Amino acid sequence: MLAEAKTFGAWLAERKMISVNPLSGVKAKGRRTHHGKAQLRLYEARRWTAKAFELADAGEDGAVGALMALLLGLRAGEITARDVRDLDEGGAVLWVPTSKTKAGVRTVEVPDEVRWYLLVQAKGKGPSAPLFTGTGGRSHWRDWVRKNVARICKSQGSPRCAPTRCGARTPA
Repeated sequence: MLAEAKTFGAWLAERKMISVNPLSGVKAKGRRTHHGKAQLRLYEARRWTAKAFELADAGEDGAVGALMALLLGLRAGEITARDVRDLDEGGAVLWVPTSKTKAGVRTVEVPDEVRWYLLVQAKGKGPSAPLFTGTGGRSHWRDWVRKNVARICKSQGSPRCAPTRCGARTPA
């Protein structure tokens, strides 16, 4: 809460709404606690993955986006920002040219079990078209990935998890 209040105070000071941020010198006591988000257990992650593949086989692009979060370790915004041209080497490599952090700019090896679904997403689209298109031909907002992950969790009776926390790389 202190970090949020400091940020808000800095924002107000920057816009000259207050002369100085009164919280800039305040130090927090103790350690910050991070409660973390739920992470599926291995058996739950296997069931989740099986359901996601079932939905992807039925043509649901949301399930493909959710699988990318889990199997490629991509952030929701990294998934929704991908253009067709970011899918390279016959679908074996996905470029992430922009990300939340410098370390996030990378190429990602696409697992064979996901490659076909991404190639289907790209089929018939121009190189600069979004890989996943929502209404009006525009790319989805990043909430689209989270909603699909949550939908799959709910359908499996699993705890709701963050997109990249649905089990560390699901073993076979």
